[in-house]
Amino acid sequence: MPFPYLWKMFFADSLIFEVVLLIAGITGVWVGADSAVEGASLFSRKLGISPVVSGLTVIAIGTSLPELLICLIAAFNGAADIATGNIIGSNVSNICLIMGISAAIFPIRTHQGLRAETILAFVFLVVLIFLCGDGMLGRGEGGVVFVLLVPLVIYLYVRRAGKASAHAPEKFQSRGNGFVLFITVAGLAALAFGSDLVVKGASGIGFRAGVPEAAIGASAVAVGTSLPELAASFAAIARREYSIAVGNLVGSNLFNIVILGLTASILPLTISPEITGFQLPFAIAISALVVPFMKKNTAIGREVGISLLLLYGFFLYWIF
Repeated sequence: MPFPYLWKMFFADSLIFEVVLLIAGITGVWVGADSAVEGASLFSRKLGISPVVSGLTVIAIGTSLPELLICLIAAFNGAADIATGNIIGSNVSNICLIMGISAAIFPIRTHQGLRAETILAFVFLVVLIFLCGDGMLGRGEGGVVFVLLVPLVIYLYVRRAGKASAHAPEKFQSRGNGFVLFITVAGLAALAFGSDLVVKGASGIGFRAGVPEAAIGASAVAVGTSLPELAASFAAIARREYSIAVGNLVGSNLFNIVILGLTASILPLTISPEITGFQLPFAIAISALVVPFMKKNTAIGREVGISLLLLYGFFLYWIF
């Protein structure tokens, strides 16, 4: 039997190929996350940078690459609901799903507060709901979000970097700079590639089931592009790097909003009522809910983690 016929019979236009993509993607995400977190930890200590700064920048930017790629690809293909739903859904899953799972399994206590960053994400989500009130996020509006938020993120980074310790621990000095750079870049590359495979598989399954684009973007695609955050946070918690774990999630939410502004400034996005009517208000409410837990030395316990997971279940129930 010819190979093309076998391919069409067993893989093309079937769920088997989607499952293969999903498994390969998850494998790449987990391997990449472990390398990226290890590299970021070594990098931050060698330069005397605090772990929370590393989580807010190096890892947060790296794990937000899938959201950036998906947003741009979806926007250029006329799938604005996937682009917008991806960002809003990713922010919700970062807090409810990833922070929820992490806290439910490993109660988290950060040694550096992240209230300013969390409040900033909340404020810009509120700004977004006003900008999207007419059902559009145009170039000018997207540019405003991008131009205003980027300097604030840089300011927060500089402020935290200024508080970082001046010397790295001796046990990290034996690692060469080339090694640190290699494992960090290789890990981030694996994260981006693996996430792309996950999203392709999950999106294919979603489209076959006839799920609306807004729901696909906020669920399958959002969870797929949030897998790097989940993997990076788990890897950081396993190393007891709680500040990197939480900083990664908060930083990623900020960068996600930057990505949405950047995407809209390149190509205007049509925003559906499903997003402005529920998804965006829910993301705002969740961001406000976790602000009190972002204070220095405040524990995010199992009860909070389970509550966040229940809220995520409600979110999925409502959008479907």
